[in-house]
Amino acid sequence: MPAVVVLHGCGGFGGIDEVLARDLPDHGVATYYVDYFGLTPEPSKRGFCGAHRGIESSFRTWQRIVLDATNALKRTAGIDAERVGAVGWSLGGGLALVTGEYGAGTTPLRHSPFHALVVLSAFDASGRVNALPPTLVLSGGSGDAVPVADARALYQALRSAHVPAVLHVYPHGTHSWKGPQRIAGERWTFAFLHRYLASSSA
Repeated sequence: MPAVVVLHGCGGFGGIDEVLARDLPDHGVATYYVDYFGLTPEPSKRGFCGAHRGIESSFRTWQRIVLDATNALKRTAGIDAERVGAVGWSLGGGLALVTGEYGAGTTPLRHSPFHALVVLSAFDASGRVNALPPTLVLSGGSGDAVPVADARALYQALRSAHVPAVLHVYPHGTHSWKGPQRIAGERWTFAFLHRYLASSSA
């Protein structure tokens, strides 16, 4: 079956990432919920939220962890190695974008380790999109901590690079993706991953 690595936000496990890790298997996509903070001690009870220097010094380690997790998932019995993607929220979305473009290093890849990518309320820290797979960009709209203009810019960059991309903006939503916004985000994610990972033609 197809599968995705699920990446949490700056505060660690919890939130929409946990919901997606739990619910995606019911929609035909296995999940591997990764604690990429495992080798980098969190600077506070808020994890890495607001810890810009800590994020910068830890990012390469996180990239390696995500790439290792992706490769391990591809070797897992019952998982189709040609249908493995990533889903990331907030900091995890930014990490997914960078890993999708650079792997565990700093040199752009020719081919992404992912076959589909979903990012929710994510800062685009990659600076490049050329190697990215089909990508779903989700924004919480005017109430999101990440400006909706950033999501639109990422979407336009993907389109300009001829990467299949979909953008959904939840009007007047928030960064946390709760309530009706969570339901909408899950629906968009399920549909996108079914199209690019779960269908037999993927």
